[in-house]
Amino acid sequence: MTEAAQIPPALVQRQALDQAAARVIWLLSRDGPEPDLDAALTPISALALLGLQELCTRFALDGLERDLFLLASGPELSLETAGTLAAHPLAVEGRATPVLAEAVLGPEAVDALGPARHLRDAGLVALAPGPVLAHRPLSVDAAVVHALRGTPQPCGALMPALTPLAPGAES
Repeated sequence: MTEAAQIPPALVQRQALDQAAARVIWLLSRDGPEPDLDAALTPISALALLGLQELCTRFALDGLERDLFLLASGPELSLETAGTLAAHPLAVEGRATPVLAEAVLGPEAVDALGPARHLRDAGLVALAPGPVLAHRPLSVDAAVVHALRGTPQPCGALMPALTPLAPGAES
């Protein structure tokens, strides 16, 4: 039996999510060396198609967009990430906000969250309603979370959006 056959797909996905969670925790704390998510996912992706890599490829996410998506997905990645986000002074209701994203990723992060920009236009990240943009919690739809976790078939509402884009293409 091969190594890939011995490792359940859910465990492979969990390993990938743990690496993504480590990236988010580092973004929030900047403690220690910066984790290289791509390098960490390479050996894991040899075992199975990873939900995170599939989403990044299908939606042609660049590094900033991927990190924004991971911040918005933070509470779904792990209990540790959820707790770290909840404890952050710029988080609201345990979720990342545009002002938190700007603090950890720079001013271009807020621009990348515009309504006509890729993450929101594709439905990967949503902003909760509220009067002040900076403090509106970021969220990820349940169907996207299932795709991130490697669910083979996301719900029907997400399927029309799962059309691969060329790298650097804006929707």
